[in-house]
Amino acid sequence: MVINLGGCPHFASLPDLSGHKNLQKIVLAYCVKLINIDKSVGTLISLHHLDMTGCLNLVEFPSDVSGMKNLQTLVLTDCSNLKELPEDIGSMRSLKELYVNRTGIEKLPESIHRLEKLEKLSLNRCIHIKQLPRCVGKLASLKELHLDGSGLQELPDSVGYLENLEKLSLISCESLTAIPDTVGNLNLLKELFIKGRAITELPNSIGSLSYLERLNVGGILSCQYY
Repeated sequence: MVINLGGCPHFASLPDLSGHKNLQKIVLAYCVKLINIDKSVGTLISLHHLDMTGCLNLVEFPSDVSGMKNLQTLVLTDCSNLKELPEDIGSMRSLKELYVNRTGIEKLPESIHRLEKLEKLSLNRCIHIKQLPRCVGKLASLKELHLDGSGLQELPDSVGYLENLEKLSLISCESLTAIPDTVGNLNLLKELFIKGRAITELPNSIGSLSYLERLNVGGILSCQYY
């Protein structure tokens, strides 16, 4: 079962869906009057895909998401008034893709490390995010980490534990001052994009990335790893 209300600008309220346990996909993209979604969404055990792109006035996501154990894709891109993710987001054990680009969120919940199947995390233009929790290094399945234009000031050393990471993008992170040496531990990394005026050098360890196919560097004063 699929609910697609995408592009309905006057849709303002999602009804109780607790009776629809077979619901697999919900699309609410660009429902610009939607402020919150019914807490029953958090109980939809068969839900695989939830797309809320462009819900500009969304201010709250259900706090109890313990029933969303089969959700694989969550898209909250351009929900610019959404300031936080559910603290128990880690209970979404099947989540593979999480897109929160251009939202108002300020931090990632500590429980995010429990997302053992997460392959893609995109936080582009999340200008209020200043740091990532150290536990992000426990995302063993993560293949892509996108932080372009974020407010990130520091990349934790634990990023070096992302043993399956293939792409790391840090374009226009103007508050980021350094790249940790542990980036050199990302043995499967194929693409590395770095651009930031506050970064003065790259770590020598980047030279040990034997699988690296694309290195795009801009605005850095000294590339000493050469």
